[in-house]
Amino acid sequence: MGALRGQGFNHVSIGVPDIDGDCDLSVACYQNPAPVHSLIDAARTFGYRSINVDLGFGHAWQTPESFALKLTTIIELEPDRLMVFDYARPPRRYRPRLGDKVRALCSQDDKGAMRQIAFEQLMGAGYHYIGMGQFVRPDDDLAIAQERGRLRRTCDGFTRHGYCDHIGFGLGAISQIDDLYTQNTDAIERYQQQLDRDQLPTSRGWRFEAGDQIRHMVTERLACDQELDIRAIERRYGLIFHQYFAAVWPLLEQLSRDGLIELSDRFISILPAGRPDVDAICNLFEQDSGSARH
Repeated sequence: MGALRGQGFNHVSIGVPDIDGDCDLSVACYQNPAPVHSLIDAARTFGYRSINVDLGFGHAWQTPESFALKLTTIIELEPDRLMVFDYARPPRRYRPRLGDKVRALCSQDDKGAMRQIAFEQLMGAGYHYIGMGQFVRPDDDLAIAQERGRLRRTCDGFTRHGYCDHIGFGLGAISQIDDLYTQNTDAIERYQQQLDRDQLPTSRGWRFEAGDQIRHMVTERLACDQELDIRAIERRYGLIFHQYFAAVWPLLEQLSRDGLIELSDRFISILPAGRPDVDAICNLFEQDSGSARH
């Protein structure tokens, strides 16, 4: 931890151990806060600017009660940020490690209960919900950036520096340079071999096409600002929004009738009742996003 801080790293993200990923880990060990606590203490000792904890839910071995207990122990450690995610749709940084492994999941009712518990406990503890499963303290950089309309979203999550190039280091890391994305190999032997040959350990890449850029801009602004200026999108990309997203528009109208969004020809605004579902609302625009070149 100290060596990384000495190299200039100022943010650390800590993943709660996963029983399915660590076969020798028992439920009792999972509930033990000591390992995460020691990492948070080390990060604070070395002066990291912010500390995030990733906590997954939805495993078959989890119950709403056990999840609530674990979340309580994490909140007591007072991390600056918490990322709460569904094991069925893990963040990109976990996908290389998890691979295509079939994972036993809990019932939809239990999963919904865990998600509700996360919102109730974290909001009750004073955390602010940014979106996409990300909770932060009100004085966190991300909360301030969202309040000022300066929040951005990259492939690695929310950031204040969305219009910069991002270089990923390590297994499976993703880099973004303009509209080009590359991903490192997740095989340790191949990773080391390519570095030994003075080669970048890249395994694949893809470039955003026009349609990808439009969808990304729409979902980024909805996720970051909780609002989308439809006219600004039309001017920027030379399109008629409700025609371009003709398949999505009726779904948006239904969300408006349900009281989750406010919809007009000029704006889409996420209402308070819809904020917990901003992920699903953004996904409506990404359903036909399979056109990126690999």
